[in-house]
Formats: sequence, structure tokens, C-alpha cells
Amino acid sequence: MGGESGRDGPLTVEDIYIEAMTLDAEIRVFRRQLNAAGRRELTRIIDFCRSALHRKLLLRSVDQAQGAGPRSLSSQNLTVPTADDDADSDRLELIAETAV
Repeated sequence: MGGESGRDGPLTVEDIYIEAMTLDAEIRVFRRQLNAAGRRELTRIIDFCRSALHRKLLLRSVDQAQGAGPRSLSSQNLTVPTADDDADSDRLELIAETAV
């Protein structure tokens, strides 16, 4: 996992997800054993990445639907207006834990 993405700079969520899924597949293919704590941590990383990638996809879909330009997805608090755009309407709040 150490910087094998072929890029200089920080790893993206995509990079981490690919590495975690590759590790998970290698453990299964080579019938290796992973202790319970290791399995929980790998599962937690994979679930976190899936959630972050889902949020990223959601934000891009909303931006495309609204005709907005690209959004900086590394913001701390991202608020996406609902379809009816009323001042009283609830807003969907997304927290970006990483730069996705």
C-alpha cells in the first residue's frame, strides 16, 4: 500500500479502496488467515471507502442535475439543497471525512 499508486502526493479514497479490496482478495485467494482484529479493521476501511465514494457520486450527481460546476469535495461541511429549494426545507448535509 505504500505509495504504489504511481503518483506523487496523498493517496485518494479510490487508491485506498483499491488497495484494501486487493488485500481482501489476496487473503481469500491464497487462503491466508487474518485475526479478528485485522478482519474488523480491513472491513472498517472498506466500508469507510465505500461510504466516501458513495457521497462523492451523490455530490457529482446533484451538481450535474443542477448544472453546477465542479465542487471542491475536500470541504469540511457540504450542504446540498433539496429539489424544492425552499428556505424552510430540510437540507441534506454531508460531512467529508477525507478529500474525495
